[in-house]
Amino acid sequence: MKGLVLKCIAVLILLGSAGLADAQVPLPANVSIVAPSPDIRKDIAAYSGKWVGSWSGILDAILIVEEVNPERAKVLYAWGDAPRWNVSKGFQRYQATVALARSAELAFGSGSVNFTASMNSDMSSISITRVSGQGAITDTFKRVVP
Repeated sequence: MKGLVLKCIAVLILLGSAGLADAQVPLPANVSIVAPSPDIRKDIAAYSGKWVGSWSGILDAILIVEEVNPERAKVLYAWGDAPRWNVSKGFQRYQATVALARSAELAFGSGSVNFTASMNSDMSSISITRVSGQGAITDTFKRVVP
């Protein structure tokens, strides 16, 4: 019983923090998540959905994998304001590449800012590395129930 109560509290904290990020990060009205084909590899299909995180606790961000197949994924990356980093909120859609190593990774970006997402073993979080002219940073994003 105590374990169940602790799990419920953890879920409420996660959902509460996800709601905070959602409120600060702009998303377009036409977000659509297409369920992956049942015959797609499990480690690729697991990316489908909404992921919420915060870069160093400074920049709230959301990654939505709208559609994924064995070679490519349609992703929406959105971010909030971070005056400390001189960043204003916005969003961008990308065509990601699915790279197959030990497990699948998603790679996307614009040239000046690039991202690589790796699925964690719990399949409910991903590690995303953001590389820009200011350097590289890696943080964990959690899956959010849409």
